Amino acid sequence: MAAKKSDDSKKGLIIALVFLFLLAIGLGVTTYVGFDGQEQLRKSENDAKKAAVSKERSRDWERLQNLLLKKFVGKMSDSEKTDYDSLFAKYEAIGKDETNKKDFDDLLVLLKNKLQWDESKNEPKDNFLNRIDTLDQNLKEKEKQRTDAVKNFETAAATFKKDKDEKDNTIEAKTKEVTSAKNEAADAYAKKSREYLANLSALEKLQNDLDDVKKKMELSKDDAKKAMDKLSREIADQKLKIQRLNDQVKPLNVMEFEQPKGKIVSVERYSQTVYINLGENDRVKPQLTFSIFAAGANFKTNPQRKGSLEVTKIVGPNISQARITDLTDANSDPVLSGDLLFNPAWSPSLRQHVAIAGLIDLTGDGKDDTPEFIRGLREQGIVVDSYIDLKDITVKGEGMSLKTNFLVLGDNPEFENLPQQGDIRVERKTELIKKMSDMQDEAKRLGVTIVPYRRFLTVVGYPMPRVLTTRSSGFLDSPKLGLKMEKKETDKDKEAKEKEK
Repeated sequence: MAAKKSDDSKKGLIIALVFLFLLAIGLGVTTYVGFDGQEQLRKSENDAKKAAVSKERSRDWERLQNLLLKKFVGKMSDSEKTDYDSLFAKYEAIGKDETNKKDFDDLLVLLKNKLQWDESKNEPKDNFLNRIDTLDQNLKEKEKQRTDAVKNFETAAATFKKDKDEKDNTIEAKTKEVTSAKNEAADAYAKKSREYLANLSALEKLQNDLDDVKKKMELSKDDAKKAMDKLSREIADQKLKIQRLNDQVKPLNVMEFEQPKGKIVSVERYSQTVYINLGENDRVKPQLTFSIFAAGANFKTNPQRKGSLEVTKIVGPNISQARITDLTDANSDPVLSGDLLFNPAWSPSLRQHVAIAGLIDLTGDGKDDTPEFIRGLREQGIVVDSYIDLKDITVKGEGMSLKTNFLVLGDNPEFENLPQQGDIRVERKTELIKKMSDMQDEAKRLGVTIVPYRRFLTVVGYPMPRVLTTRSSGFLDSPKLGLKMEKKETDKDKEAKEKEK
């Protein structure tokens, strides 16, 4: 019995030891597993925190990009402004790991260049909404300017058409007046011619009577002498009547009926350029000249000439550009829009004809410029029917005819310090004066208007000589010819002549 209890006690102890051993192993395993799980939990927590930080940074990066774009657009609230200031300070930190940072950096540089960047405020100086508003405003202003310009153009076109119609009506009316005046002058000339022929017939009758009286003188000298004295007085009276009739029958001076050929439509203030209402439709050519007079001027009242111009460029059907070549008084009497253009030697529809007699000085240096004068007239489409060639004192050209409009009369030569006989210079001067006189007589016979060349230069638009001289030079001043120009006629001389008339 005692041995059996001892064996049972040993078995119990062994079982207890085994149980304790297994329990210890179980506790160890459990403890190990517990500690390993805690480490995994801590690692997972750290990874979660890092992921949260990364997501927060990515969210801030996206937020910052959105706010930056709003800055450039110009649409940002006050609360967003606060977020923007705090986020922009961490621009590099929050965007360093983002995949689109380089692309956004490039975009940011482009936007900064376009709108200009204010470094002190970390924002653009302008925005796209402002730009759009500005462009819209500019577009509206430009559209208004365009509309106003169209209205102004239509108004100007209507005014121009009205002025043109008025000018055409005026030209038509003046043409009728000139035609009527010509007809009246022709009727008066015909009447005076009939009177002249009647007086001439009476003179012939008186001459026949005188011949009869001479025959009767042989029978009665006393009676014949009385009759002859009576007839002589009657002849003298008839001659005086004929002379008076000749003085009354004067050729029509077309200068008195000259009308403006155009007018100045605009003036460029700080240049010598103007625009005139004559163009391609009027057959205007460059180098055509006009004399400038104030609005309402005409040659019959002898207005004050403002200056002259020369056409430089044909701009359109009824518009040309010209340059001012001469001004009488630029300060007190400047060239203005509406000033009238005269050139009686030019017509848009007919070629004008002129003749030239005498010394023509275009520059005031005393030289004869007849060849240059003829060349300038021909360039303007004017036909020179005849002129005196001073090289050999001969009249050249086809000669004056009923087509000739003007005889341009130049200066006479002077006789100074020359022997009066036996000097070829005197003979040639005398010959020139005779040729000039013959051309004037021919002009009166044909009814051609005689115009002094300075007056002609004034009305056709040639710049007048600034310096006047009494002595010619070149071949005219050579010992062979010894021709000199007469002293230039002054304003006082003209006034004295007018008083004498």
